[in-house]
Amino acid sequence: MGFGAESSRQGNISLRKSGRPDDESSRRGRGHYQHNFREGGVIINTTSMSGLIGNFGQINYGLAKAGVYAFTKIAAMELARYGIRVHAVCPNAYTRMTSDLPGFKNVTEDMLSPDAMAPVVVFLASDLAKDLNGRVIGSHGGVAGGKVYEFKMTVADGYLKEGGLPTANDIADNIEKVLNPAEDLNMASVL
Repeated sequence: MGFGAESSRQGNISLRKSGRPDDESSRRGRGHYQHNFREGGVIINTTSMSGLIGNFGQINYGLAKAGVYAFTKIAAMELARYGIRVHAVCPNAYTRMTSDLPGFKNVTEDMLSPDAMAPVVVFLASDLAKDLNGRVIGSHGGVAGGKVYEFKMTVADGYLKEGGLPTANDIADNIEKVLNPAEDLNMASVL
């Protein structure tokens, strides 16, 4: 797969209401993608640490970027039958937008360069990732090295009550099974 202008396709589709690609409301969008991605293709969305792990003071931005995670997972399922893979990337870089965040104190651009994302995008768009779909990949790095990682939601083992629904007291008595024992992610744990 090349990476020149000839091998690149861009498309913009406005999603106005809920619908699967086989619903009447999405027919135009499906036709656009079938025309531009006849032999399959790759869509790469961009999410953010603010959406995946949260960041104080960025509730509106975080909400929008959290939606990119769900959009990526669902689009990957729905478009796979057309040979289209859908992924998201999560850059973690020092930029004008992140320079004043509490988690970026004492960080410089050469430590968290935006350039660290380029190899991830090239990998996901290439045939090297042809067997992957619906992945959310983060990356950061700079002069000291780089790190690439996948984001996934996890679920605790949970509490199962046989023969009926759990009561509030059952939940309280078994809260250690209900809750996931892993610590929540934060900027420091990802770095």
